[in-house]
Amino acid sequence: MTTLFHTQAPHPARKIRPTISRPSPEQYAGFTIEIADAHFDLGSSDAGKTRTAHSHVVSSLPDYTSFEHLYHGRGIVILAGGRYAQYATTSLNVLRIMGSKLPVEIWIKDESEHDILWAKEVEKYGAKVRMISDYAPIGSVWDWFNPTTYFGKPVPWSPYQLKTMAILFSKFEQVLFLDADSVPIRDPEELFESTAYRDTGALIWPDLWPSIASSWLPYLIGLTPARSDKMWHEQTAESGQMIWNKKMHWKSLLLACYYNFYGQGFWYTAITGSGQGWGDKDTYLVALQALEEPYHIVHKLPERFPAWESDIPIINLQFKPNEPIQAEDTLEGEEEDLDPEATIASSPSPTTSATSPGTSPIPAFAHACGGIKWGLGEFAEAYHSSTPWSLFSKFTSPRYSHLSELLSKGERVLSVLPYQTEEDVELQLWRGLEHAACWSRAMGSLETCLWTRERLRVIFDQSVVSDKNIHEC
Repeated sequence: MTTLFHTQAPHPARKIRPTISRPSPEQYAGFTIEIADAHFDLGSSDAGKTRTAHSHVVSSLPDYTSFEHLYHGRGIVILAGGRYAQYATTSLNVLRIMGSKLPVEIWIKDESEHDILWAKEVEKYGAKVRMISDYAPIGSVWDWFNPTTYFGKPVPWSPYQLKTMAILFSKFEQVLFLDADSVPIRDPEELFESTAYRDTGALIWPDLWPSIASSWLPYLIGLTPARSDKMWHEQTAESGQMIWNKKMHWKSLLLACYYNFYGQGFWYTAITGSGQGWGDKDTYLVALQALEEPYHIVHKLPERFPAWESDIPIINLQFKPNEPIQAEDTLEGEEEDLDPEATIASSPSPTTSATSPGTSPIPAFAHACGGIKWGLGEFAEAYHSSTPWSLFSKFTSPRYSHLSELLSKGERVLSVLPYQTEEDVELQLWRGLEHAACWSRAMGSLETCLWTRERLRVIFDQSVVSDKNIHEC
């Protein structure tokens, strides 16, 4: 595929990312498509060449039948590496504590991010650490970025661009992809069984804002014969979690790989309009739209919650899709409730967040945001504890000083969440931290083990604390 991609570069293949800020909700009314276009000043000639290259890529994408033997079953794919290994560990721990038996692959870039002790530990919990460099020579793939500069600086490869590779190279045919800092708070097996996924093969979660993509985008990907506002203010996606069936959406996955191959130089700006959200997150949704393949985007928008009584968010909650009411469950003479999340091939209104009548939204994922992530190193440092993963200085900032105070007092970190869940969300996350501190020689220490268990005793119920000692692991 890299040969095809190299010969079908967009024009220009290296376009400077504009310094445009995403408007606040109250500013959207005055933020027009003309303003967005001014920040993506593509000429008609280059647009035509890019459209032709895109069309050639689409027509040359191979069928799944030649690759079907490589994939089987369902599983979870997490992209980690470096400090993100600790977040992936929290997520894996929470998965196993809640009883999920789905196999997990944790992908890292190359040998430089490989920790042998950590890799052996996660294998005990049904996870395998795999390296992208075993399947794609990272250097040769990304060398072509070197001449590009953003604001006068060389452009390195981006972790955004590795997500599609992790999904593509994974052995699973049906993949739940997770950012390392997106923690499932329900057994994800039920999402694979949802009507929304089974009917479409692609379950996408929304982001907080509508699209501010250039009017060139629908033309470039072949949806319209000329520039158009067709995709303006459509709902954007958040790729921290998504479920993808390769058999049903093989070509759109490869097309997303193409968008990410030229992501930094062209497609991220073309698709997202720069500002917040610049990266891979909408490339999967746009690939589905370009090939006019079915997908389901969860209707309920994510909700952010602060860590304490302030406006500093620490977590995004993403929700389960609402299931349609089956006809046989409707009593004769009753009107059937309309499902606002019917399977769609285009996006719902970006400002709508209502759910089906009489239903309450059910959280499915807790995705870290706002700079603080649920990793042992960050929370241990906030409490001035020591751990091999204490690599951060965030908590020396006055912005986070209150978090250290809460941890010292033994108070809850998250605000009370106004949604009913089977388990206390914060308790699930703390259990994941405790498991890393007490059961992992690569991550934890005796000091952090005792500290996390003390937090669990003080904040929650002593009965949830394991008596397992780190030295017995």
